Amino acid sequence: MRFHAFHGCLPSERENGGEYLVDFSCSVNPETAIQTDDLAYTVDYSAVYRLVAEQMAIPSNLLEHVAGRIRDAIE
Repeated sequence: MRFHAFHGCLPSERENGGEYLVDFSCSVNPETAIQTDDLAYTVDYSAVYRLVAEQMAIPSNLLEHVAGRIRDAIE
């Protein structure tokens, strides 16, 4: 996922922003989804994107802080 966001400690980072790539991976057991073809039994990637986008929109000094917020939002 690609975002233009305003993270960093320097004034220029907060004023100009920068381009960020966020990689997402997870482990799921797909058996029920395979058998049912039902989204309720797998990952809703549009919901994951929305959660990541919400967190990327909140400026932070540290990328580690953003990553932690993303993790917490998805859990």
